[in-house]
Amino acid sequence: MDRARRTLAVAAVGTFMATLDSSIVNISLPVIAADLGAGLEATQWVQIAYSLGVTALLLVAGRMADLVGRRRVYVAGLVAFTAASVACGAAPDIASLIAGRGAQAVGAAMIMANGPALVAQAFEPGRRGRALAVVAVTVSIGLTLGSSAGGFLTSLFGWRSIFFVNLPIGLGGAWFGWRVLGETADERPASSASRHGFDWPGALASAVGLGLMLLAVSRGAEWGWGSVPTAGCLAAAGASLAAFLRHEARTANPLLPLDLFRNRTFRTANAASLLTFTATVALTFLVPFYLVTIMGRSPAEAGLIYLAAPLSLSLLAPVGGRLADRAGTRGPTVAGLALVVAGLLLVAELGAAATAWDVVWRLVVVGAGQGLFQTPNNTALLSSAPMARLGIASGLQAVMRNLGLALGVAIAGALLAAAGASLHDVSFLRGFRLALRVSAGLAAVALVLCAKRDGRQPALQSGLSRGVDGA
Repeated sequence: MDRARRTLAVAAVGTFMATLDSSIVNISLPVIAADLGAGLEATQWVQIAYSLGVTALLLVAGRMADLVGRRRVYVAGLVAFTAASVACGAAPDIASLIAGRGAQAVGAAMIMANGPALVAQAFEPGRRGRALAVVAVTVSIGLTLGSSAGGFLTSLFGWRSIFFVNLPIGLGGAWFGWRVLGETADERPASSASRHGFDWPGALASAVGLGLMLLAVSRGAEWGWGSVPTAGCLAAAGASLAAFLRHEARTANPLLPLDLFRNRTFRTANAASLLTFTATVALTFLVPFYLVTIMGRSPAEAGLIYLAAPLSLSLLAPVGGRLADRAGTRGPTVAGLALVVAGLLLVAELGAAATAWDVVWRLVVVGAGQGLFQTPNNTALLSSAPMARLGIASGLQAVMRNLGLALGVAIAGALLAAAGASLHDVSFLRGFRLALRVSAGLAAVALVLCAKRDGRQPALQSGLSRGVDGA
């Protein structure tokens, strides 16, 4: 196995572990609450602390890696994540567990922001798409298996095992990663920016802004979209992000170099990623309710039926990667998004008399479209960034994914409410159809953006910027 493939293996291990922990605690929360004597509100923060922390710190972790070396930051992230997992597993009370989850988020951000960057750096254009497909499949599997793995481990070994299981994986990954990644991943860019230090004001403003935005969109339905907490979070998030952008435009050493967005491929790939994750997470949120409420399936049956989407994504992601390597990124992203749009509209037509097969083949269409889209789009995004800025590009890619997932659930919930639909009776179909048609519209916008961009996959450059509309 050559060094590039070993790098891919290291990146896949860390990415899977960090992604899995995004959802592994969900099914165990009632058990955790009972064991630690915690209330519902406090227990929810076990999940919220992780999601907020990861999203808030992704840009910081990506930029730090650009400045001090990707190997150092990635391996440090594995060590920090593993140590925090042990602290979570040994937590004596709910406050300690929440603090441990926040510490896990620090390590997870360092892993997620750098895994794709390490892979993009290790593989040349003719192999990069297929390698990034492995990362995309790893993310999909991690997100899909989280709840199942959490339930299995909790049932057999207790809730603390869902954290202790990270100990051998994390330490093994850190040791293997340090040996495999090599010094090239730690080379600092020979630029004036790398010598001016880290942009701490920008890091603070971005972390506060992104964290508050995610908090508002993920809790808005519970708090009320017109409530003081939601409006206050959104207002503070907007002010923080506006201050962040003003600062980035003026500082000599920005956390997020805004000249990256002069590149059409870079900005459209980020926008398409945000729109597509926003559109497709509605499926993840709504279809299980449809299967249980409208079709009368058990939760176990609903879970098995829904697996059609992530399984087809996992099968088609390598195909998308190969197509990107051979023919460029525009064709497969457009074809993939066309399938996503069609699949969402087809799912929206489901009624009360649908069979399991009616649901499955429609989910396969959406999952196949996601598989064809994600890898070429990620390849286009990372290939359009210069080598010295791969970390921040990779971090921004993960931010778009996390924000899209949160926004999609919030939008779907708001549309259900607007349609006067309930989650527990046949009125659910009204909101279900409206939300999926709106989601198809968002995916169609992403399709138009991808169709207009250059589809070539260039070699990574060592400079700090490309042309305004370069690929």
